[in-house]
Amino acid sequence: MKRSNVEVYTAWIPAHEPRLAGQLTFAETSRGGVFSFAYNNAFLESDDRLQIDPLLILHTGETYEVDTKFIASSSLPQTL
Repeated sequence: MKRSNVEVYTAWIPAHEPRLAGQLTFAETSRGGVFSFAYNNAFLESDDRLQIDPLLILHTGETYEVDTKFIASSSLPQTL
């Protein structure tokens, strides 16, 4: 399985410099591709954290795309 990662940074006030928000991952499988996103733990613990997308709730662990919606990994069906 081939995986591609993109680091996602935020740069908004009151932060004084860009901050690593998390990592977007695309995994190519024999049945197609799967996107996931995981917030950086330091970002989640910072005072100026914000949810970067309505579908990407602030939580630890990966959030996976299912039918163009993202769900927390703890909510995934066992068949994925």
